[in-house]
Amino acid sequence: MAVSVMDVLPMFRRYGTIPVTGRIHHIRPPGATDWSFVTDPEEGIEVTLADLMIRGEEVIRFEDQHDLSRRPASDIGTTPRYAWDDAFLAEMLRIHEQGVPATQAEWIGRIQEWFAMNSKSGEVPDERTIRRRLTPAWKSLQISA
Repeated sequence: MAVSVMDVLPMFRRYGTIPVTGRIHHIRPPGATDWSFVTDPEEGIEVTLADLMIRGEEVIRFEDQHDLSRRPASDIGTTPRYAWDDAFLAEMLRIHEQGVPATQAEWIGRIQEWFAMNSKSGEVPDERTIRRRLTPAWKSLQISA
Protein backbone atom coordinates (compact mmCIF):
# COMPACT_ATOMS: atom_id res chain seq x y z
CA MET A 1 0.00 0.00 0.00
CA ALA A 2 1.22 3.48 -0.77
CA VAL A 3 0.64 6.05 1.95
CA SER A 4 0.34 9.79 1.60
CA VAL A 5 3.55 11.67 2.30
CA MET A 6 1.54 14.34 4.07
CA ASP A 7 0.28 11.75 6.59
CA VAL A 8 3.78 10.66 7.63
CA LEU A 9 5.84 13.81 7.03
CA PRO A 10 5.72 14.95 10.69
CA MET A 11 7.55 11.72 11.61
CA PHE A 12 10.53 12.85 9.50
CA ARG A 13 11.16 16.32 10.95
CA ARG A 14 14.78 17.31 11.36
CA TYR A 15 14.05 19.71 14.18
CA GLY A 16 11.99 19.85 17.35
CA THR A 17 10.14 16.93 18.85
CA ILE A 18 9.52 14.08 16.44
CA PRO A 19 6.36 12.06 16.98
CA VAL A 20 6.97 8.35 17.56
CA THR A 21 3.80 7.39 15.69
CA GLY A 22 1.69 8.83 12.92
CA ARG A 23 -1.79 8.32 11.52
CA ILE A 24 -2.43 7.21 7.95
CA HIS A 25 -5.57 8.77 6.44
CA HIS A 26 -4.87 8.30 2.72
CA ILE A 27 -3.85 5.04 1.03
CA ARG A 28 -3.40 3.90 -2.54
CA PRO A 29 -3.43 0.18 -3.43
CA PRO A 30 -0.80 -1.12 -5.89
CA GLY A 31 -1.74 -0.29 -9.47
CA ALA A 32 -4.37 2.30 -8.43
CA THR A 33 -4.10 5.92 -9.48
CA ASP A 34 -6.53 7.46 -6.96
CA TRP A 35 -6.15 7.81 -3.22
CA SER A 36 -8.68 6.26 -0.84
CA PHE A 37 -9.63 7.86 2.46
CA VAL A 38 -9.33 5.61 5.53
CA THR A 39 -12.68 5.57 7.32
CA ASP A 40 -12.20 2.57 9.57
CA PRO A 41 -10.85 3.28 12.09
CA GLU A 42 -12.10 6.86 12.00
CA GLU A 43 -8.89 8.27 13.48
CA GLY A 44 -6.78 6.56 10.77
CA ILE A 45 -4.25 3.73 10.97
CA GLU A 46 -1.50 4.25 13.54
CA VAL A 47 2.03 3.51 12.25
CA THR A 48 5.58 3.84 13.51
CA LEU A 49 8.70 4.53 11.44
CA ALA A 50 9.47 0.82 11.52
CA ASP A 51 6.15 0.17 9.75
CA LEU A 52 7.10 2.36 6.79
CA MET A 53 9.21 1.18 3.87
CA ILE A 54 10.19 2.53 0.50
CA ARG A 55 9.36 0.23 -2.39
CA GLY A 56 12.35 -1.17 -4.24
CA GLU A 57 11.32 0.25 -7.60
CA GLU A 58 11.09 3.71 -6.01
CA VAL A 59 14.62 3.37 -4.62
CA ILE A 60 15.92 2.33 -8.06
CA ARG A 61 14.04 5.20 -9.75
CA PHE A 62 15.48 7.69 -7.25
CA GLU A 63 19.03 6.33 -7.67
CA ASP A 64 18.74 6.46 -11.46
CA GLN A 65 17.23 9.95 -11.41
CA HIS A 66 20.04 11.26 -9.21
CA ASP A 67 22.79 9.14 -10.79
CA LEU A 68 23.56 7.41 -7.46
CA SER A 69 23.99 3.90 -8.81
CA ARG A 70 26.83 4.88 -11.16
CA ARG A 71 30.15 3.41 -10.10
CA PRO A 72 32.86 5.98 -9.50
CA ALA A 73 35.64 6.12 -12.04
CA SER A 74 38.44 3.73 -11.23
CA ASP A 75 41.05 6.46 -11.38
CA ILE A 76 39.56 8.34 -8.42
CA GLY A 77 41.59 8.05 -5.24
CA THR A 78 44.92 6.40 -4.77
CA THR A 79 46.44 4.09 -7.31
CA PRO A 80 46.66 0.51 -6.03
CA ARG A 81 50.17 -0.59 -5.18
CA TYR A 82 49.86 -3.89 -7.08
CA ALA A 83 47.86 -4.87 -10.18
CA TRP A 84 45.94 -7.67 -8.43
CA ASP A 85 43.13 -7.82 -11.00
CA ASP A 86 45.59 -8.23 -13.85
CA ALA A 87 47.55 -10.87 -11.95
CA PHE A 88 44.43 -12.86 -11.12
CA LEU A 89 43.16 -12.62 -14.69
CA ALA A 90 46.49 -13.95 -15.96
CA GLU A 91 46.30 -16.80 -13.44
CA MET A 92 42.72 -17.65 -14.38
CA LEU A 93 43.79 -18.01 -18.00
CA ARG A 94 46.84 -20.05 -16.98
CA ILE A 95 44.72 -22.36 -14.80
CA HIS A 96 42.26 -22.75 -17.66
CA GLU A 97 45.07 -23.80 -19.99
CA GLN A 98 47.38 -25.72 -17.61
CA GLY A 99 45.21 -26.67 -14.66
CA VAL A 100 45.44 -25.88 -10.95
CA PRO A 101 48.98 -25.78 -9.49
CA ALA A 102 49.92 -28.84 -7.42
CA THR A 103 50.52 -26.81 -4.26
CA GLN A 104 49.61 -23.42 -2.89
CA ALA A 105 53.33 -22.63 -2.63
CA GLU A 106 53.69 -23.25 -6.37
CA TRP A 107 50.74 -20.96 -7.04
CA ILE A 108 52.25 -18.21 -4.87
CA GLY A 109 55.50 -18.56 -6.82
CA ARG A 110 53.64 -18.18 -10.10
CA ILE A 111 51.98 -14.99 -8.85
CA GLN A 112 55.31 -13.60 -7.66
CA GLU A 113 56.81 -14.42 -11.03
CA TRP A 114 53.94 -12.64 -12.80
CA PHE A 115 54.49 -9.51 -10.71
CA ALA A 116 58.26 -9.62 -11.28
CA MET A 117 57.71 -9.74 -15.04
CA ASN A 118 54.80 -7.26 -15.25
CA SER A 119 55.24 -4.75 -12.45
CA LYS A 120 55.99 -1.25 -13.77
CA SER A 121 57.60 -0.28 -10.48
CA GLY A 122 59.49 -3.56 -10.10
CA GLU A 123 57.77 -4.20 -6.77
CA VAL A 124 56.56 -7.70 -5.97
CA PRO A 125 54.15 -8.42 -3.12
CA ASP A 126 55.58 -10.54 -0.33
CA GLU A 127 54.60 -14.20 0.01
CA ARG A 128 52.37 -13.58 3.04
CA THR A 129 50.34 -10.90 1.20
CA ILE A 130 49.86 -13.17 -1.80
CA ARG A 131 48.92 -16.11 0.43
CA ARG A 132 46.21 -14.01 2.17
CA ARG A 133 44.69 -13.15 -1.20
CA LEU A 134 44.95 -16.65 -2.66
CA THR A 135 43.88 -18.75 0.33
CA PRO A 136 40.08 -18.42 -0.17
CA ALA A 137 40.40 -19.36 -3.86
CA TRP A 138 42.85 -22.15 -3.05
CA LYS A 139 40.47 -23.66 -0.48
CA SER A 140 37.58 -23.49 -2.94
CA LEU A 141 39.67 -25.17 -5.65
CA GLN A 142 40.65 -27.95 -3.23
CA ILE A 143 37.03 -28.59 -2.26
CA SER A 144 35.90 -28.83 -5.88
CA ALA A 145 38.83 -31.03 -6.91
